[in-house]
Amino acid sequence: MIVAAVPVKRLSQAKSRLAGVLSREERESLVVYLLERTVAALRESGAVDRIALVTAEADLAARLSVEWLPDAGSLNGSLRAAAVCASNAGAGGLLIIPADLAFLRPDDVAHVVHARSANGGVVLAPAEDGGTAALFLTPPDVLPPSFGAHSARLHEVLARGRSLNLRMVSTPTLCFDLDEEADYQRYTAGVSV
Repeated sequence: MIVAAVPVKRLSQAKSRLAGVLSREERESLVVYLLERTVAALRESGAVDRIALVTAEADLAARLSVEWLPDAGSLNGSLRAAAVCASNAGAGGLLIIPADLAFLRPDDVAHVVHARSANGGVVLAPAEDGGTAALFLTPPDVLPPSFGAHSARLHEVLARGRSLNLRMVSTPTLCFDLDEEADYQRYTAGVSV
C-alpha cells in the first residue's frame, strides 16, 4: 500500500508571498484550486492507495473526501507524524507531495512512484527553486522529511549519508511550484518550462 501525504497550511496563512498580486481571498481560492488539482492527479495516477491531507483544517480533508492528519505544529514534524501513521497502517511507501505544484499531472505522480527501487529507498524530485517537489520514501520512515529552502539537496545528502537507494526524477510539470510573484506570472501564462 502506498500513502500520499499532501501538506497544506491554514488557508488564512497560505501563499503570503503572493500578497502583492492577490488578495487574501484570492490566495485562499488559489490554494483550494491547487489542492483540488493535486488530489485529482493523485487519484487519477492509479499509483497511490490512500491520500491524506496534513493540515490544521480537517474540513478541507472532508471536503475532498480524503483522510485527515492533524498539523503537528511544524511542516516537518507533521510529515514525520504522517510517516509514522503510514508505517502503522502497513504502508510500504509514503509519497509526500506539496499542494502547490501548479502543473502537476497524474503521469508525474506515477513517474515518481514507479521510479522506486525494488530494495526501497528514496525517490526525489527537486523543484526548480531547490526545494522538494516530491519525496517518495520506501518504507515510509526510511528518511526524516526535511522540507524547506534548498531541501532537495538536504534530502539527497541525508539519503546518501544513510547509503539508501536514491533515484532522482524530474519533469517540467512536476518541478514547478507556485510560491513567488514571478511563479504566479508564469502560472497565469500557462508556462511550466
